[in-house]
Amino acid sequence: MAHVVTGLDVGTTKITTIIASVRDDEQVDIIGAGQVISRGLEHGMVVNLEETVNSIAESVHRAETIAGVEVDRAYVSIAGEHVQGINSNAAIPVGRERNEITPEDVQRVLQNAQAINMPSDLRIIHVFPQGYTVNGMEHVRNPVGLAGSRLEGEVYIVRGSSTAMQNIERAVERAGVEVAELVLQPLASSMAVLEQDQMDMGVAMIDVGGGTTDIAVFVGGSIIHTAVVGVGGQNVTSDIAIKLSVPMLEAKRLKETYAYAMANLVDDDEEITPGAGLGGRKVRPFKTSFLAEIVESQMEEIFSVVWREIERAKLDKMLASGVVLTGGGAMLRGATELARSVFGLEAELGEPMGVVGLTQDVLTPVNATGVGLVLYGATQELHAPREEDQPEADDSSGGKGMLGTIGEWLKDFFTG
Repeated sequence: MAHVVTGLDVGTTKITTIIASVRDDEQVDIIGAGQVISRGLEHGMVVNLEETVNSIAESVHRAETIAGVEVDRAYVSIAGEHVQGINSNAAIPVGRERNEITPEDVQRVLQNAQAINMPSDLRIIHVFPQGYTVNGMEHVRNPVGLAGSRLEGEVYIVRGSSTAMQNIERAVERAGVEVAELVLQPLASSMAVLEQDQMDMGVAMIDVGGGTTDIAVFVGGSIIHTAVVGVGGQNVTSDIAIKLSVPMLEAKRLKETYAYAMANLVDDDEEITPGAGLGGRKVRPFKTSFLAEIVESQMEEIFSVVWREIERAKLDKMLASGVVLTGGGAMLRGATELARSVFGLEAELGEPMGVVGLTQDVLTPVNATGVGLVLYGATQELHAPREEDQPEADDSSGGKGMLGTIGEWLKDFFTG
């Protein structure tokens, strides 16, 4: 028996639909994918509802045609600078005769930690438990069954603009698809490209998208910080267009075909003759090294903004596993080398994993969020605990496969 799960990545420059068949043996088989140029969004937010609806509908239709199934609901990405994270904590007495902490106690302390004053235009997207303290004993990962009279819990709450979220939901629903759940874009990307040992040791996942760059930091196996900054691959494309006096489409082609993220990596400094310039004017040829200088300047700025955010959160000393780059911007030649230079850490390219099937054009960094949405949806179908069972967890995930590991991670560190 198989479940059909759909991930819908609504991005600034592209909209991607990925359909998967998820079997009870946990194999995730990609059966359809559709990607179109995104219209109607800026920096992850809907600015033209009709154009966004049409783009979503076209992407879904393309995936449906390949998969031979009809999409009725999807797990949908959410990003944008309106997304923000805050820490909160709460404490409760455990007043039973044996002082044994139960799942109900854990649920109660997490609910209390979420009870914060919040502006009316903000809505909670996710809540990530960070850890527990039992009678002063800190860093408890799963307190269920322990003896204690006082339980403290700390959570990391991700919230976003209600208006922005409603506009995404409205666009998807008008395209004929029910929103199963809004999923934070950097969370989805992380699920597709990170290994468990990286999350345990400390790692920053950096997804360089078109309009935004998403950040997710994991330490001790738990997500402890997220951020979305309003710069991305479009900034690089726009600078190329301005410096070379060419249209945006031509600038995008030049970037994807010839660009390097570091000028000193250019081996063959060939001469490039671009297509027609702005207004049909002829553009003089230029060297590959000159294009690389333009790209390096913008990519260095993007990475610098990301690093300032990581430093602001005081996490720069906690990344033993370095950084993992993904997204379209990570596919530039030399991007990981530039990241190592800017961050002073190990950097590697993060490619989606954990799925089979029609993967030839899907398992690339540009589709990390879409694949992650499918993996997230698959865990919801097969492994997510029932509401009355949350948040009891079992740290053992041996023998459960990719989805089993993700499912246990969700149970241990994710609620709400």
